Amino acid sequence: MIGNIAHQWRQPLSVITTIVSGINLKLDYGQKVFEKELREASKQILQQADYLSKTIDDFRDFIKSEKNYSEIKITEVIKKTLSLVDASLKSNHIKIETKIDEDILILGNINELSQALINIIKIQKMLLFYWTKKRVRGVFL
Repeated sequence: MIGNIAHQWRQPLSVITTIVSGINLKLDYGQKVFEKELREASKQILQQADYLSKTIDDFRDFIKSEKNYSEIKITEVIKKTLSLVDASLKSNHIKIETKIDEDILILGNINELSQALINIIKIQKMLLFYWTKKRVRGVFL
């Protein structure tokens, strides 16, 4: 179980350190860091921190075996998931395109589905990196 938690935490922590390192690098080379950049970086870091917190809740729920299922829109889950992995995808020059019917509803758990999508994206990212040398890589959902 601890291994699963560690695995789920690695990407958000990597995104956070990448964002902070990018800002520090600009400062080290005397480049200006604009307010807009800082606000966007802060927004992404807060999203990742929220994801880390929710990951703990998700694993706690798995242990308790109490799962709350409700009707959820697929598009909302995909948007939430993509916002969590956006910085990592951009840094690897990966573009994800979606074409999904806005009205699709399923009975499920939004966090479980988001976790599954993150794992699918991670696997696809590794495969794209391994098999292509192109600057722009794409995944279609």
